[in-house]
Amino acid sequence: MPSKLVVIGNGMAGMRCVEEIVKRQPGHFKITVFGAESRPNYNRILLSKVLQGESRFEDIILHSLDWYQEHEVQLHSGEQVVRIDPEQRMIHTASGIQTGYDVLIIATGSVPFIPPIPGSDKKGVISFRSMEDCQIMTEYASQYRRAAVIGGGLLGLEAARGLLHLGMEAHVVHNASYLMNRQLDALSAGMLQQELEQQGMIFHLNRNTLKITGATRAQGLRFDQGDRLAADLIVMAVGIRPHIRLAEQAGIQTGRAILVDDLMQTSELGIYAIGECAEHRGISYGLVAPLYEQAQVLAAHLCEQPTAGYQGSIPYSQLKISGVHVFSIGDIQAPEAEDIVQQYDGVRRTYRRVLATRGSISGAILYGETAEGAALVEAVRRGQSAEEWLAANSTDAHASMNPADAAAIALSPHSVVCACNAVTKCKILDTMTNLQLETADEVREHTRASGSCGGCRPTVEALVRCHAAGITESAPVATEHAPVAEEIPAICSCTSLSHEGLRLQIHQQGWQTPAEVRQQLNWKTADGCLKCLPAIHYYLNTRRLIQSANLEYFPTDIAEMEIDHRLLENRYHVSGNLAQHTWTNTMPDAAVSSFMSNSLSASLLLYADPALLQQLPDSGDLLQQLYSRWQIIVPAVPLQLAAAVHSDGPVGVLLYDLAVCSSPAGWEIYAGGSSIGSFRRAELIAQMDSFHEAIRLLSLCIHYYYEQSDYGEPVWQWLERTSLPNVREQILNRYYEQHSKSGMEGAISHEHDENAVPFLQRTM
Repeated sequence: MPSKLVVIGNGMAGMRCVEEIVKRQPGHFKITVFGAESRPNYNRILLSKVLQGESRFEDIILHSLDWYQEHEVQLHSGEQVVRIDPEQRMIHTASGIQTGYDVLIIATGSVPFIPPIPGSDKKGVISFRSMEDCQIMTEYASQYRRAAVIGGGLLGLEAARGLLHLGMEAHVVHNASYLMNRQLDALSAGMLQQELEQQGMIFHLNRNTLKITGATRAQGLRFDQGDRLAADLIVMAVGIRPHIRLAEQAGIQTGRAILVDDLMQTSELGIYAIGECAEHRGISYGLVAPLYEQAQVLAAHLCEQPTAGYQGSIPYSQLKISGVHVFSIGDIQAPEAEDIVQQYDGVRRTYRRVLATRGSISGAILYGETAEGAALVEAVRRGQSAEEWLAANSTDAHASMNPADAAAIALSPHSVVCACNAVTKCKILDTMTNLQLETADEVREHTRASGSCGGCRPTVEALVRCHAAGITESAPVATEHAPVAEEIPAICSCTSLSHEGLRLQIHQQGWQTPAEVRQQLNWKTADGCLKCLPAIHYYLNTRRLIQSANLEYFPTDIAEMEIDHRLLENRYHVSGNLAQHTWTNTMPDAAVSSFMSNSLSASLLLYADPALLQQLPDSGDLLQQLYSRWQIIVPAVPLQLAAAVHSDGPVGVLLYDLAVCSSPAGWEIYAGGSSIGSFRRAELIAQMDSFHEAIRLLSLCIHYYYEQSDYGEPVWQWLERTSLPNVREQILNRYYEQHSKSGMEGAISHEHDENAVPFLQRTM
């Protein structure tokens, strides 16, 4: 008869152990799991992604209810265990359930630390620990405007970013002089603060909260310096405490957490503890990678399989905010640590600092480019000598490569890429080869790499690129006589052409139909596939539009143009007044939409601050003309445009693909902003004297993007690929050409201001 295994805690640590057990010895235990939350097991690390709108709750579920049933694991969700009886080997729940056990695993995790601040028990004061907390924040965001997050560490910053996404004004209160002061130094923290301020966060550093104000509910904070901050929601994000009450009441030995040995055994025979509630060799870990390592050790032990026991982990930190890449490992504040590398690039906004203690790599900070993080974790883990590390990283072998690709290639085959799920480099490469995987998402699905905290995603993406290029162990060395050309991947297996190659072929030839394109270009698969068919349709239509349009604007009369009208059945929608217009291009043809509906459906949004229409009387007519001209666009991806009298901060117009906003010197045109998936601030293209000329230049920018973009390529990626200086030059040249032909007045501002010329030159 199977032994009875009871797990208290339906979280990441306990369920990873259960998963390992049923994988190693299915049927060996009769398993019962008690979870305090009324939900299946989910990835708590990714709650910030849910709050930031990048994932749904369903996306972060680790074990569905069907999984429990399939593996005969009995789950009691919403059941709080209130007592452990070691003598009777029995557990008791709040609802009266009594269950006996042969083996008991305590995986109760931790609870948020709520500092003893007067007023912390008021309504409107919450922590950020569970899905329920996310729901409360969402509810408050629908009613209130301002939130304050107490804590400028990882959790606090991720909570603040989620509140920004919900539309709240997010203030971060931190008691240190700079953010993430345990993981970063002052320089990297300053870079991080500047980036987050551009996203909209407001910081109050060196502040200690004396009191949470408000009569019936929280209404703000009062600081020790006498100043106050009004806030409708207070989020506590100052740390966690191991949840050890059950163990203490049962007489199990505890310190800061439940004391365990290398096999995760507690002081009571048959009772084990793993995760945030466990203390091993004086350390209680609050990161996911150590929790999973403990789960593997305990599963092997319980299944009577060989294990060396748990030897401790090397914790590291990565911030989970889109568009912000921060990595930290080791004690970077240790007085005995010495810098062996410190590099700062103010133009590329990157920072790299590596430290050594007594001659061995002991810590590092990476900002901006973090793909090297996996290699640094390995170096710290094995205590690599600083001399060896410097020798390996000073070679010019990868000088011509993308830094992320070079770091991925430099990893040894058995290096752990995803510490959360113990996935090695060779496991990823072997799986890609055997299953013919082509994307990082496919790798995640089949190996779990990057599926937990997401910190290793840059390394996984780099390995995918290197695998596609056939370079996985060593990079080619570029020489003066034999320069190495970067290999551009094909669109799909139907052709050897890249997106750029296909676009150039279609734009240069007179082919009219997708079938003709496939025939003339010797498509390997006669009917094409889901990857290439939408791209062919897209490039055919861009050629027709480009040939029919003049360089200033897209034409208003599309009836005479030879366009695939399945792509241009536009539905014109006006919400409110002229301030906002949205077009959605749809394809009613079921035969086409069956494989292209997600690819070629696109929306074009142009937003104009209502104040613009009041301050510039003729701007409404101009914008209306542009609406009618731009609505025929079926862009490479959904495209967002914005125009505003004043810049409403980076969370406003500067997070749009293309934007026009006023400045003290005139009107500025920006490109490459993003608020979807990857938060990026738009780059300045040029500065104009008048709003009319700014819109004219914006039209040229749209036209150039339409000509040169690959299918599925957002504006920010297009700018990275073609380079911002090149885009500026091309657009301004076109503008000058039009200006010289038309003799227009009100040209680029340097015609009226000599100081503007150096400004434009500096930006190019």
